[in-house]
Amino acid sequence: DCDLPLRPDGDAEHRTIIDGSGKESLTHFKVLKRWNQVSLLEARPETGRTHQVRVHASALGYALMCDPLYGDGKPFYLSLVKRGYKGDTWTERPLITRTALHSAQISFTYPDTGATIIITAEYPKDFGAVVKQLDKL
Repeated sequence: DCDLPLRPDGDAEHRTIIDGSGKESLTHFKVLKRWNQVSLLEARPETGRTHQVRVHASALGYALMCDPLYGDGKPFYLSLVKRGYKGDTWTERPLITRTALHSAQISFTYPDTGATIIITAEYPKDFGAVVKQLDKL
């Protein structure tokens, strides 16, 4: 779990920073899988601060893959984790170039009936390709 307080930095990038004078924030994390230098995390934010999951993950040493604000922002290539991998062409293409963050599930109470509505989503193609390749290691 990460309960570090967050506040907007006010910079041009619209970053959020950890600051003792910031708002209470809580994110529950669970490691779902581990590979060499990469982990698949489940994040359950209790509060809804801007960039909360990204900032809290980075603070715990789990910067999100390809995150330009709180990580290194670099595309992810299979050769980064697979020794001796050269790819099938002269130029290796990245498996993913965007921040590797996916909302797998959201739930809410339907106002008219009080029923709990749960919506789930599969991994996007690029995200799924990364997991599939890492599973082969």
